[in-house]
Amino acid sequence: MAPVKILQRYILKELLLNFSFALTIITSVFFIAVSVQTLYRFQQLSFLFVVQLFPQLVPFSLGYTVPLSALIGVVLTYGRLAADNEITAIRTSGMHLFRLLHPGLVLGLFTVVICYYLQASVIPYCHYKKRTVTSDAVSRLISELTAREDSIAFGTFRMSWKDRDDEGRFRDLLLTLDSGEGGTTQRVIAESGLVFVDGGLVRFDLTDFRILIDHTGDLTASDSDRDPEGGGVDRSLPSRDLESGNLLPTHEGLTLFQDDLDIPEGRRSSRSFPSGKHIRLSLEIDSLIPSVTDSRRSRELSLSLLRARRDDQTDPLLRAQLDTEIQLRYSLSLAGLTFVLLGMPLGILFRRGNRLLAFLVSFLLVMTLYYPLLMFGEAFGETGRLHPLLAMWSANLAVGGLGSVLIVHVLRQ
Repeated sequence: MAPVKILQRYILKELLLNFSFALTIITSVFFIAVSVQTLYRFQQLSFLFVVQLFPQLVPFSLGYTVPLSALIGVVLTYGRLAADNEITAIRTSGMHLFRLLHPGLVLGLFTVVICYYLQASVIPYCHYKKRTVTSDAVSRLISELTAREDSIAFGTFRMSWKDRDDEGRFRDLLLTLDSGEGGTTQRVIAESGLVFVDGGLVRFDLTDFRILIDHTGDLTASDSDRDPEGGGVDRSLPSRDLESGNLLPTHEGLTLFQDDLDIPEGRRSSRSFPSGKHIRLSLEIDSLIPSVTDSRRSRELSLSLLRARRDDQTDPLLRAQLDTEIQLRYSLSLAGLTFVLLGMPLGILFRRGNRLLAFLVSFLLVMTLYYPLLMFGEAFGETGRLHPLLAMWSANLAVGGLGSVLIVHVLRQ
């Protein structure tokens, strides 16, 4: 076997070992961080939910940790070669340095294949499974509420009550729904009510209700909204109820069945819902889940389905959003190769005793240049202010271009 091939295999083997070691460590840390964040957002759900959700979190972690592990692998490998003067020895033997970079490029292309598969089908499927698992867990929680509890909360929704009778009817029920943007808080207060799950909906059958709206965002669903002397719902709350004609704020997933309002016919309208005797509300369970409320459903689609939806879309803004999502996935798929182009020359340039510094410099460049450009590009691309191609590929071009310049500099030394 030619000496060049032996040397390249030696470097590739060390690259894969460093990559695997970094991937194990970083993925474990990232997975723990994502798991803790998820558990914090869904503290009231059962341990079974946690067990079911954990497998869906691994691909999310790999989507970020595979490119970063490739960066660490090349910095450590080429940094060690430079520190031990092996690169100097190879140069004096007449071998061109570019041949030593071939194993790093192979590792970069390997990460492209992995990340493309993750971004094209695995991660979208995990988005879907995460939503369905969480929705089922929320449904079970609402269906199995016990008398020992007095409140539940998910995302922008909170439900609290004073007590619950043997027939399952809640007394002094308070529903709080935050519209999210604009600081508008909507509250529904009822003397009593039934709450039950019907498919993907939570239905509320309320008696002696009152709907209140606050535009300042200062109101929250807490015990302060009740009579301080424990006499039930405080009917003198200083907020604007809808008898004054204020528009009911839109809450994602909320449906009001106006025909079920027990109020005079002449006072009904599509713009106001005053106090009354009886009302039925319907709330989508998915709207209670923060990860669903805050994200686009397009992330649940595979790349092929996403392209098909983009081709069928006629609205320019929606088409730009879908195009941005598609280009984002392509861009993230090539992130590993982009990081390799940056890490190889930095590992060689920082010599003995400075491998840690090489890693810190490359890591800071990725965190302060690549990901901020990616986030800004996504924001501008979705609003149509930048073409999706330019918006989502600017990060790769900036980091990859910097790495290419450094590679040229190293090869000319």
